[in-house]
Amino acid sequence: MQGTELKQAVVTGASGFLGRLVAGRLAARGVRVLGVDLAPPPEGAGGGWEHLALPLDQAAEACREFLGAAEGAALLHLAGLADASACAAHPDRAFALNVGLVAQALDICRTAGGQGRGAAFVLPSTGLVYGPGVDAAHPLTEDAPTSAWGIYAGTKLAAEALALAHAAEQGVPVAVARLSNVYGAGGGANTVVGRILAQVRAGGPVVVRDERPLRDFLHASDAAEGLIRLAQAALAQGPGAAIVANLSTARATSVGQVVDMACELFHVSRGTAGKGAGPQPLPLVLDNAKLARSTGWKPGILLREGLMLPATTPHTT
Repeated sequence: MQGTELKQAVVTGASGFLGRLVAGRLAARGVRVLGVDLAPPPEGAGGGWEHLALPLDQAAEACREFLGAAEGAALLHLAGLADASACAAHPDRAFALNVGLVAQALDICRTAGGQGRGAAFVLPSTGLVYGPGVDAAHPLTEDAPTSAWGIYAGTKLAAEALALAHAAEQGVPVAVARLSNVYGAGGGANTVVGRILAQVRAGGPVVVRDERPLRDFLHASDAAEGLIRLAQAALAQGPGAAIVANLSTARATSVGQVVDMACELFHVSRGTAGKGAGPQPLPLVLDNAKLARSTGWKPGILLREGLMLPATTPHTT
């Protein structure tokens, strides 16, 4: 499998925010794609990929057969619960979706094809695994300490550990992407940019609770391209590959700056600036040099441009 080009892929969560972008982009490049999601294929998919509207456990055998049909196969696991508040409110559900489904997906990869023919596995994780107490004077590298400081981050760290253990013990080629704040049209309503854009659509004013935090905002189109590059990198390294890489812009932008930008671009009013409570929040900005070196990926969409664009905008680098 080492050096094999990506030829076919299973994308779980293929009807979701990032999943539909990854599946569509792969299909447009001639990669044969099988999407798996509880929901039907997204509107506009246009038959670009095969789709199973089933839970992953019921789709598992079909996924194994699909991935085992040829070399150059990968499973990009976009299913799960990405809302940190929902994870905190329902820890059991968060564990089932963010760890249990990963175990199922890894087993599919491990058993697809014959000896030495298992599929590569790509796991989107989060920069939140670095925790709130790390030294953030500079963008965080992958060597920064991690911490299960919340349910969401804890489930992602558990999923990372499970995936990397499969690389070490079972030989599954694995790539883990620690994503920064992903935004774009159709993104989560319970995110910073999602809440700002919802207020824009309502005609303003735009108000957030705390404008001080410095974050790293990555357009969904760039995120999708990075995940695909990581799938190819895991295939290129072959059995036992264990890649952990930040997927980010490495640029710090305050929440207040996003509010200003959105108000200017969409001609809506600005509410009273939210100052939050307590000390200045620590920044969460991720270094992306490792991913750039290993795959040639770099972010192609600036925040000002990205706020105006649909998430389907092609990656330009």
